[in-house]
Amino acid sequence: MKILYIHDFNGTPEGAKVEMLRHTFKKSEIIVPQHASRVGNVFRLLNEIVGNLNSLHDVILGSSLGGFWANYFSLKYEVGAVLGNPVIQPSLALAQLDYPYAADYEAFEK
Repeated sequence: MKILYIHDFNGTPEGAKVEMLRHTFKKSEIIVPQHASRVGNVFRLLNEIVGNLNSLHDVILGSSLGGFWANYFSLKYEVGAVLGNPVIQPSLALAQLDYPYAADYEAFEK
């Protein structure tokens, strides 16, 4: 089984959540790509990775902004997902943080 973990805004592939996954699912391949939250870059990176997952055996995990992407790609590729406190409207949430590319998320929210 492969587990794709999508980290949150300004997150990292390292840390307690990833270590817990590796410790708990020792026999699984844990995939944790680094992304910079720019819509086009994240979409291309995750689209390729999720496109190679097996919808019957693999799973996507995501927290916060990663939960938004986990939901999006779960629906697109029919791969199971677990969402932790997902951002529902990242364009609004990121605008509050003065993120210059927040509006780029609007197309994916629909």
